[in-house]
Amino acid sequence: MVDETIGERIKKIIDTLGITKTSFAKKMKISQPYVSQLISGDRLPSERLLEYICQKFDVNELWLRTGNGDMFNETPENDIVAKSAILLGERDPLFEAFVEVYGKLTNTNREVLLEFGLKYLEELKKRVDEKES
Repeated sequence: MVDETIGERIKKIIDTLGITKTSFAKKMKISQPYVSQLISGDRLPSERLLEYICQKFDVNELWLRTGNGDMFNETPENDIVAKSAILLGERDPLFEAFVEVYGKLTNTNREVLLEFGLKYLEELKKRVDEKES
């Protein structure tokens, strides 16, 4: 909605991502009271903060500034990296690198990786169970 304030749009991002104001503040490297001031309209975000919000959460900058357009940048339906960034509330370079490398593997190598992962989890579970005994 175009009549919303920038603070209301920041609140909408927080709500859509399903995170708290405290979590948002930590991810933005700002204080939680400052987030509350932004949402209430008592303070306006800096240019740098607006850019950081857009980068960190893949938010459409036009929408954040004006309310026009979609909240998030459009991503292809199968873009797992972009979807994970939205779900996690931030981009994860390690995950992005993993997805990129995984996409280049042959089916045989993917099966080997899956088998390794399952064996690793099995071993990890054994160790946890042994510590609890």
